[in-house]
Amino acid sequence: MKATKIFFAGIFLMALVSLKAQPNAQDSAYLKKTLHYQNYFTSRIVAVSADLNYFVVNQRNDYGKNEFLLRDILKNTSQSLPLRNAYDFIDNRYLVASTQSEQVTFVDLKKGKHTTIEGNFFVHLSKFTKKVILTDRKNEALKVYSNDGKLLLHLNGILDTGFEDDHGLLLARSKDQCIVVDMANMQQKSIDISSILQMGISKESVYALVQKNDDIQLVEWAWKINKIKRNTLRISVPYEVSSRLGNALKVREGRYLVLNLHKNFDKKKGLADINYSNQPLQYPLALKQMAIYDLQSQKWSRFPTVKDEGFVADFISEKGDFVQYKYFNDYVDTLSNPKRNITLFSPYGIKVSETKNPYVYKINRVYDGSQEVMLFFEDEKWQIQDFLKNRTYDADLPKGLKWHTEIYGELSDQPITAALRTSVPGKYLITGEHDLFLLDLHSNASQQITFGSREGLQYQVVTDLGPEKREVINLEKDILVTFFNKKNYRSGLAYLKSKGKPVVITEGKFRINKVFQRNEDLLFSTEFYNQPTQIYKYSKRKLEEVGQAQKDNSEALTLKVKIFEYMSRGKKLEAALLYPKNYNPTEKYPMIVNVYENMAREALRYEIPSLENSAGFNNRHFVEQGYFVLLPQIDQEVGNLGQSLTKSMENVVELTLRKANINNEKVAVRGTSFGGYGATYLMGSSKLFRTAIAGVAPVDLARAALTIRKMDGMPDFDRTAQQQFVINANVFTDWKKYLENSPIYKLPNVTQPILLWGGKEDTNVAPEQPMSYFLGLKRLGKDGIFLRYPDEGHVLGNKENKTDLTLKSWQWLDYYLKDKAPADWMLPMLMKEAPE
Repeated sequence: MKATKIFFAGIFLMALVSLKAQPNAQDSAYLKKTLHYQNYFTSRIVAVSADLNYFVVNQRNDYGKNEFLLRDILKNTSQSLPLRNAYDFIDNRYLVASTQSEQVTFVDLKKGKHTTIEGNFFVHLSKFTKKVILTDRKNEALKVYSNDGKLLLHLNGILDTGFEDDHGLLLARSKDQCIVVDMANMQQKSIDISSILQMGISKESVYALVQKNDDIQLVEWAWKINKIKRNTLRISVPYEVSSRLGNALKVREGRYLVLNLHKNFDKKKGLADINYSNQPLQYPLALKQMAIYDLQSQKWSRFPTVKDEGFVADFISEKGDFVQYKYFNDYVDTLSNPKRNITLFSPYGIKVSETKNPYVYKINRVYDGSQEVMLFFEDEKWQIQDFLKNRTYDADLPKGLKWHTEIYGELSDQPITAALRTSVPGKYLITGEHDLFLLDLHSNASQQITFGSREGLQYQVVTDLGPEKREVINLEKDILVTFFNKKNYRSGLAYLKSKGKPVVITEGKFRINKVFQRNEDLLFSTEFYNQPTQIYKYSKRKLEEVGQAQKDNSEALTLKVKIFEYMSRGKKLEAALLYPKNYNPTEKYPMIVNVYENMAREALRYEIPSLENSAGFNNRHFVEQGYFVLLPQIDQEVGNLGQSLTKSMENVVELTLRKANINNEKVAVRGTSFGGYGATYLMGSSKLFRTAIAGVAPVDLARAALTIRKMDGMPDFDRTAQQQFVINANVFTDWKKYLENSPIYKLPNVTQPILLWGGKEDTNVAPEQPMSYFLGLKRLGKDGIFLRYPDEGHVLGNKENKTDLTLKSWQWLDYYLKDKAPADWMLPMLMKEAPE
C-alpha cells in the first residue's frame, strides 16, 4: 500500500502555540525582515514644569529602548533621567521621580544633582508647600522631604494619612495618636486618640469618628488652639460606620460633615448563592450611603433610611446640592448611558425635588444652584428645568444643528461634550457639531462664538490642561480651543478673542496631544501616522519647536496616507488608506481591511512597526512588509448592524480599489473583539475577502445577551442591546434581530479560510464565543485554524505570545494574499489525502 497523507481538508487545527523554543528556519527568515524595527521609537511628554521651561519625555519601543529625558528649553539641552514609573515637578527647579516599591529620586534641574531614597513608598506632592510626602504602609512609616531631597520629618507607626492640599496640611494617625503637620513651617501637634474609623481634616480642625463601645463618637479637634469637642452620634440600625471605607470624612463650607455609612448585612454564608430576578446579581449590595451631619446644629441634615437601600448619591455643586438615584448595576434597561429616576437634594438634603433629567452620567447635566436651574441633555437636545418656576423648556439653541455624539449608533443620547461653566454666573459654553455657543440660563438666550461650519471645522474648548482639568472657563480671558476637519484630518490650536477671528497658534495634518498652559504660554506635542511626535512651545505669540526631531524616525515622513470620505445609507463616513512602503504605482499590492468602530482615526496616531502586539496586528508593520492597510469607519445602523456593516465595507472597499493599484482578489479583513465580530460577520455576508483573521470575537449575540461577563459579573444585556451591537431590543421581544446580526448563523455562507485566536482566560468576551464559531466551521467542513493561548485574556500580555500571534498572522496573510509558501503550523489544515 502506498503511503498516504492524513486527510485534513475541512478538519481543523486547534493550536496551543508559543515561541519559547528557538524559532525555526521559516520564523527566522520572517524575523530577519524586522531587524530594522529597533531603530524606531515613540515619544511622549510625561511631565512639564509650571513655567514650561522644562519637560520630561519618554522615548520607547518594544526592542529594549525605554529612556526618560529631561529637556531644558532655555539651554537647549537634554539629560537622561533614572528609569522610574512617575515624574513630577515639585517647582521650577526640582523634580521627583518615583518607582513604587523601590526608590524615589530628587533631581536638581540646575545642578543636575540626584538624591535617591530607597524604600517602598507612596508619593504625595504638596504643591502648596513644595514638599514631598512619602508613606510606607508596609513598614508603617511616614517621611516628609524638602524639594531638594532633605529629610524634614520621620514618623513611625503611621497607619493612615490624609491631606488638605489647599493649605499644606498633613494628617496622620497611629494606633493611639492623631497628628497634624503644618508643612509650611513643619510644626506638628498631636492628641491621644485610638479606635479611629474614619478621619478628615480642614483648615482649622481635624474630625474623627471613634468607636466607643457600642457608640460612635465624633471628635472635633481645633488643632491650632488645641481645643477638643466630643459628641456621640446616633447611627440608626441597620447602618454602621466602617473603617474599610477609608478616611472619607469631608467638611464642606466649614459646617457640614459628610461621611459614608454602609448597611450591616448578615455575613453568614449559606449553602447556595441566592439570586433574585428583581435584584442585582451581587445582592445584597454593600453600597456606601452618604450621611450629612450639621456641626452647627449638631443634628443630621441627612441620614439614610431603608428606602435609600440600593441608591447612590453624588454631589453636583460646591454648595451641598446632590442627586440620588437607584444603582444601575444589571437592570434589564441598562443603556450605555443609564436612565434612572433622579432626585435632587438641595442644599445638604434640606429641599427635595424630582428632576426631569433621566440620565445618570454627569456629561448629561449641570446644576446651577444660584438660580435653582438644571441644564440637561435628552432626546438629542439641551433642555432647562427651572425648579423655582416648576417648568421645563428647550434651551434657546439654533434648531437643525447636531448636539449629540454618534456613539453606538446615537443610542447613547449623549452631548458632544459636557456643558462648561464659565466665570459669568448662569452662562455656559455648549458644543455643537461644528461650533461653540454661549448659553445664558437666566434669559435663555444663546450667542454663537465660532463659525467652523462654513469650513467644515469642529471646535472644542481645551479643558484638559496638563495635570489639571479646567472646571470653569474664564470669559475675561482668551479661550483656548482646538479645531478639526474630519474631511482631511487637518487640525489646529487657537485662542478665541472676545472680538474678531480666532488667533491660530498652529494648524496642519496632525493630532494635538495634551496641552500644558501658563497664562497665555503653551507647551504641546503633535503627531500623525507619518509624522513622529514634535514638541512645541508657544510664548509671546511665537511658536518654537523645542523637542528634538526624531532623526531615527524620519523615514516615516516618506510614508503615504490618503484620507477620504465615502457614502453609505446617505451618510458620510471616514476612511484612511495606508500605502505600502516604497509604493510603486505600476505594481499591484494586497490589502488588509482593519475593522472596528472608526479605525480611520488611527491615522491620527504615530505608530511604529513591531511584532510585539497584544492583538497580533500592527498597521505600520504590514505597511513595511508591502501591504495596503485600509482603516474605515463602519456604519452602525440601529437594529441592523450586520447589513449596515456589510454595505458600508463593500462601499469603502470598492471605492478604495479605484484609488490605488490594489489586487481585488487579494483583500483580507481582520479585527479584534468588536472588530472580530465584524470580520467573522463579513466572511459570511460578503464575497470581497480572500481570508480573515478574527480575535476574541463575539459571534452569537443571543447567547451573549444572556451570559455573565467575568470581568465585572454583569450580564451582557447592555452591550448587545444598547451599545456596540445596537440591536435596541431585548432577545425575547425581537430574537430574530439577534440571529440576523450574529456571525455564527452566517457560517453556511463562508467560503474562504479564517484564522481565529483567543485567550483561554478571557473575562470580557466568553471564550465559548470564538470556540462556538470554530466548532461551526468544523461541523460544516470549512477551512480554519483556532489559536488558543493559555493564561491569556481579552488581549495578550505575554511578550512571547504577542510576537507569536503577530508572526502567525503575518505568515497566514502572506500565504493567502502573496502566494508565499505556507508555514509549518498551517500544513495540517492544508494537507490532502494522497491518491492510492
